[in-house]
Amino acid sequence: MEYTKAVRAQPDNVDARMALERAKLRAAEVHTASGRRFAAQGRYEDAVVEFQLASELNPTDALVDAALRDARQRLRTKLAVTRNGRTDLENLIDRTRDLPPPGLDLPDHTKLPSSLTFSNASSKLVFMSVAKFADLNLVFDPAFREQPVSIDLRNITLEDALASLTASTHTFYRVTAQRTITIVPDTPAKRREYEESVVRTFYLSNADLKEVIDLLRVVVDIRQISAITATNAIS
Repeated sequence: MEYTKAVRAQPDNVDARMALERAKLRAAEVHTASGRRFAAQGRYEDAVVEFQLASELNPTDALVDAALRDARQRLRTKLAVTRNGRTDLENLIDRTRDLPPPGLDLPDHTKLPSSLTFSNASSKLVFMSVAKFADLNLVFDPAFREQPVSIDLRNITLEDALASLTASTHTFYRVTAQRTITIVPDTPAKRREYEESVVRTFYLSNADLKEVIDLLRVVVDIRQISAITATNAIS
């Protein structure tokens, strides 16, 4: 702190600047040592914090960068990384993002007829046809724009038809009321708009609530997490 004040007061003072750099390097060494100690104890959350501080103080130290990457990877393994390089919780969160809220599920086992095939048809017309056969109400987001689409939806389930159709038209859908779906352009802004209010709850059978929340915030970069201590769950 004193060296920083000295440099600010006398920015052209070479001695003060060199003293500040030496102080920063010493502080980086202290944080690096703490990070290695935490990593050896399996406290990877703390290790990541220490290595980050060391890297900020001495950004040219390749060993610190390597230690930081290693600590982050080891932190990820605490959440059981699967073959695709993602944790079970990351995969679970991705799967649930596109699920309708509880109580607003799509009709089960609805199968479309053998006549439902389209060639260069209006995407709006195709969505309306699917909704009609499935006895669904249909709403289009104001930003939705029609486009020509050719698609074969014969003899497949409603869920598969919607998945194929939204993929072909670069849209996504949300179940917004009983037997009602809304078709939305698939853009980051629209995803945020339609997902911000979706709340999911995960029940943890054999995990520490605080530890899981801390890991999610570091590894998956999720900030809006609430603990439900009574049922050992997060939402």
